Amino acid sequence: MVIVAIVGPDSCGKTTQAKMLVDRLGNGGYKAVYVQPIFILLNILTRSRDNDVALISPRKTRTSEMSESNNHGKRYLTKKLFMSLLGYPYALITYIFMKFYLSRNKIVVCDRYFYQFFFDLFGDFGKKIIRIFPRPDITFFLDGDLDLFYSRMNDSFDASVGRTYYTEVLNLYRRISQKYGFIHVNANHNKEAINDIIFMHLTKEIRGVL
Repeated sequence: MVIVAIVGPDSCGKTTQAKMLVDRLGNGGYKAVYVQPIFILLNILTRSRDNDVALISPRKTRTSEMSESNNHGKRYLTKKLFMSLLGYPYALITYIFMKFYLSRNKIVVCDRYFYQFFFDLFGDFGKKIIRIFPRPDITFFLDGDLDLFYSRMNDSFDASVGRTYYTEVLNLYRRISQKYGFIHVNANHNKEAINDIIFMHLTKEIRGVL
């Protein structure tokens, strides 16, 4: 089995590219499945396929923490502690689930991975967590212009988040992309051109493996 991750900041096109890739792989005779790792276990526990049922939202907590208007009351601190304690075990169990339970699929295409999740939970310390966490076999990083990403945002919460947060997320991805050998893709191109690049690189990497 090959685990493929498509990562990048919000509205860079991860979901679109992941779903296009799964369809294209299927048409090419590969057995592939689309997943959003952060929601897999939550959806099983809540018996729902709706990704909006997430019981925790590290990103909302992180952006609230960055807001000067946030007073960091007792309820907030309790929630942050709870998420910090459970975040890494949750991610690790999810990875094991993907690795073994989804192994009947030759290719698992992940719409985002746990990198931003760890950043939201642990801030700069998240880079140390990323260092020890199991990585996908192949990772595509969609990089591009932040103004373009803002223009694509349909979710009101996404659009309300300040540029400081997204800039930090972009910088995180750019650093770990170089360090861990992600395949860098310019997300400013149209979706068909982006998918051609991803598909070409992926099929080249897995040729002879599957």
